[in-house]
Amino acid sequence: MIGTNPYFFSAEKVHWVYHEFVQFMLINQPKGDVRTTTMAGRKISHTHMKIITRAIFVLCLFQSVAYFCVAEDENVIRALLESSKAMDKNQSVLTSWKEDTDPCKWTGITCKGGSHVTHIVLEGLQLNGTLDSKALCQVKTLRVLSLQDIGIQGPLSSDISACTNIQRIYLRNNKLSGPIPEELTGLNRLQLLDLSNNYFSGPVPAFNGASITLDISGNPALCGGPQMQQCSIEPAASPVTSHRKKRAAARFAMWAGYVALAVTLLFVFTFIFLHRKKYYNKIEAKVEKVRSGWSATPSKATTPGTMTPSKMNKSSEFLTSMSSEYAVSMVDSKSTSLVFLDERRKGMKFEELLRSSAELLGRGGLGSLYRVVLYDGSSWVVKRIRDIRVPRQDFERRMALIGRLKHPNVLPLVAYYCSKEEKLLVYDHLRNGSISTLLHGHFEDKKLDWQTRLAVASGVAHGLAYLHHQNPNSPHANLKSSNILLNDKYEPCISEYGLFFLLDEPAGISPGQWSGYKAPEYNQTKRFTHKSDVYSFGIMLLELLTGKPVDSSGLDLPRWVTSVVREEWTVEVFDQSMVQTGSHSSEDRMVQLLRIAVSCVSNNPASRPVMAEVSRLIDKLKEAEEQSIDQSYMESSSTSTSYVSGNATPDRTPMSVSR
Repeated sequence: MIGTNPYFFSAEKVHWVYHEFVQFMLINQPKGDVRTTTMAGRKISHTHMKIITRAIFVLCLFQSVAYFCVAEDENVIRALLESSKAMDKNQSVLTSWKEDTDPCKWTGITCKGGSHVTHIVLEGLQLNGTLDSKALCQVKTLRVLSLQDIGIQGPLSSDISACTNIQRIYLRNNKLSGPIPEELTGLNRLQLLDLSNNYFSGPVPAFNGASITLDISGNPALCGGPQMQQCSIEPAASPVTSHRKKRAAARFAMWAGYVALAVTLLFVFTFIFLHRKKYYNKIEAKVEKVRSGWSATPSKATTPGTMTPSKMNKSSEFLTSMSSEYAVSMVDSKSTSLVFLDERRKGMKFEELLRSSAELLGRGGLGSLYRVVLYDGSSWVVKRIRDIRVPRQDFERRMALIGRLKHPNVLPLVAYYCSKEEKLLVYDHLRNGSISTLLHGHFEDKKLDWQTRLAVASGVAHGLAYLHHQNPNSPHANLKSSNILLNDKYEPCISEYGLFFLLDEPAGISPGQWSGYKAPEYNQTKRFTHKSDVYSFGIMLLELLTGKPVDSSGLDLPRWVTSVVREEWTVEVFDQSMVQTGSHSSEDRMVQLLRIAVSCVSNNPASRPVMAEVSRLIDKLKEAEEQSIDQSYMESSSTSTSYVSGNATPDRTPMSVSR
């Protein structure tokens, strides 16, 4: 372990330093010193005695430093491993947390100063364990602890008070229960505490209102906090004065408990027996239908990439799929096939999808969105569409058309399932989330700079222009920042496309339920067109440039931008975190991109450009930005001496936009 970290001493290094020090002292001893001392029968000069004494002192000093550094490193690693055993219930997720490796390279750990662990960020991993506060707080340099949505449960221990240097704690969307520790109020450096969406109960500790940002929403059993009910004080029970009454009451309570337990067990066993009998009869009927359907030849629309299970019995996927509120279940067994639209992606089986419990990501006008993690660790996103009255052949034909759309900025549809009651669409899970999450979420380490926003605008324009070219009569109709996802390279991918055919009153979905950015003309025409997609793209561009969220109507942001441009307070339009990441020449391109956005959100559809033209204009801005970066790099390389001396200071002037 010690040898893997170059910042800590080893025994060989200490002895080498000691040997070099002795040689240096012997070479530089003063000449002519002939005073000697007899030791163990040998004469040793006083000069040599001084050298030996100093060498022993230096050796002890280095050994002490080495022991302190190694001991501290071992304590941190031991504490982190103990906490991982508690959090990772099955020891199958945090596989990089090993004793013989550098903790700074472990999943979710960030270090500063070479070896000091300052951030532990584990989000959305479904560890399903408990929180060992005592072990975690042995990492004295810990500043940020983010364990959001990892399924940890149990109480929050008062040992959390040992994290004296902690500044931010995120524990939202878990299953933590019990009271909130009073000791949290003693953490003087704590700035933010997020305990929302858990199962905490009891009174909320008094944090004295200071500079702590506290979020305890989603804990209905809490009391005494802001906008919460007051904690009730239970009246004390009067004592029983007679010992005989106490014994009689205890005996009565005991026998009453036995009787109640027996009745409850009898009821439970009877219910389970009847329910399982009825359930197995239902399953057997479904299995017979499935087996009879397997022998039939699949239709021409579902032949490519169709997977069918080889067998099914009473303990099949139905048992697990119906045990959770958010489980993806099969309601109709007319079709038990998962139709793959990509022949290379046949790694997932339909029965595995049904057995996997799903995490609800959100609900929309077309249904619910889930994240499903299979047993092999692969992660998928499943859109569940229910109560849509679309003929099966029309749905399968539309899915086949969507499957043929291939573009790097369009999220591919991997597979689908179609039955009478519900329909499932399977996509890849992109872990970086959506543009809306990064723009308006609380992610300080994931702020979008100017170059990234320009690349996102270019990629979305490319993808939307491609969709318009491939589908001349079918708009996207639901383009918004939350439907623009980012892959591992932070490249944008358009999702929710190809479902416009469901926006039909007979199909069961009213256009009013659609939550995208609606163009002004929709109120009169009640129709979506390619020009309304251009309007939605313009709204997304304004959202990228200003960093401001958009309301449900999508009209407030264009009106605000237009008013600011009219009064020539242009510097207030742009997101300041974006402006700070761009150069002086980038400001002109920000203004040009703003003009493109304003032209896209014109109230007159005929005045809006087509997406092919928008894509071409943004590509020119992106190319100019890349050339500017290359030129700046060359200039900084040739004039590095003058910039180091501080004589060259770029002059930044405020921007202006003319309408």
